[in-house]
Amino acid sequence: MPYINNDDILIPAYEKLGVSYEDACNYANSNCWETLLQGVSNQEMIRGINFLYLLELALNRGKSFVYAADHAAEPVPDVNDPMTFSPWCGPVNNVIDGIDTGDVGAFESIGDVLEAWKKQMDYMLGTCIREFSEEIYTNGSHGPFSSNPLLSVLTKDCVENLTDTCHRGARYDLWHILCEAVSNTADAAAAIQKFVFEEKVVTLPDLVEILKNNWEGCETLRLRFINEAAKFGNGCEQADKIAQEMVEYFVECVDSYNQKYEDIIYSPCIGTFSWVVNIGKRIGASADGRKSHEPIAANMSPVPSRDISGPTAAINSYLKLNTEMSGIVHLAGWKEMIIDQNCLIRIPDLLKSHLFEFIYDKRNHNVIHHNPVYQDRHDLSGFYGVSSYIMGNDLLYYCLSHAILLSGRCGLSWPLPDRLH
Repeated sequence: MPYINNDDILIPAYEKLGVSYEDACNYANSNCWETLLQGVSNQEMIRGINFLYLLELALNRGKSFVYAADHAAEPVPDVNDPMTFSPWCGPVNNVIDGIDTGDVGAFESIGDVLEAWKKQMDYMLGTCIREFSEEIYTNGSHGPFSSNPLLSVLTKDCVENLTDTCHRGARYDLWHILCEAVSNTADAAAAIQKFVFEEKVVTLPDLVEILKNNWEGCETLRLRFINEAAKFGNGCEQADKIAQEMVEYFVECVDSYNQKYEDIIYSPCIGTFSWVVNIGKRIGASADGRKSHEPIAANMSPVPSRDISGPTAAINSYLKLNTEMSGIVHLAGWKEMIIDQNCLIRIPDLLKSHLFEFIYDKRNHNVIHHNPVYQDRHDLSGFYGVSSYIMGNDLLYYCLSHAILLSGRCGLSWPLPDRLH
């Protein structure tokens, strides 16, 4: 797939991480949308720094709302039968407790909630990086007996060091640390700020009990949390400011560990890829109105159906975040955007004015994805499956013609039929 990255952003960003200018100039697209240092690095990722789970821990003295009960209900896996392993089993998917950050009854402001969240972040990220670093130093990136001889021959310094790329033979060990559920967490914290500390609709201890019980018997209150609180992706200062503070703190924490482990590069990222359903299964109900085990928002995208102010508002919310952070955003559009002729002619202007000025961040170029397209801003019943990834050189191609925009990727014809398909 064609793509375009921004040398002016990426090369200095790699240099800031300790990569030489010459090696930084040779960055390349990796697999999905991230970049890597081609030919000189062993690239891996650490996933699971879940912002929403950390908020759950902050509200529940370091304990999950659901994990213990869910895990106890799982059948014990048979090591001789891989089909018995569930998403709960295995070191990649372990859910660990946090630390006791105090009784929520003593929290007097959203600042106290965010302070508890930061302590959970410190503990979780510190534990994660410390254990991964010890494992890398002792057993390599894929265990003591793993090797990749072909890749090692093609990766600089492995032959000179007589060491496989899996065992730190490459010039750089690059580990992307992926955080998740950022927009869900910002929405949840904004709702807590409004309904607990400002309007005093419910106390924080009572809200925690409601969340533990999965909003049961409190549907009216849940809908108020969904419909009346600020939402990330709409240009709402309250939610955007919370997301900004959380992301900034995450980046600062990762940077501090880069100074501690100088021969391993830890890179802060926002990324869920396609794991939004499975990630959500490990988290209880949350104050953004989400019910227990439901999916989270993808990557750095607004929570689905909550971005009701249009794509420019979502872009502006994103741009308030630390632009050294890598992450992609999915923009939802409305049916009228591509059916109404007046709206249609504005799409190239949107792409040129916003996307070319969109921050191409540290390691990842941003992908704009208008899926789903729904019938109107408030009726989500009409999902039509129109999907188009717009990135880099594709962007120039799509701007050439409205007909190309519609038929080249989306499989639609002009004029459009009454119903999208």
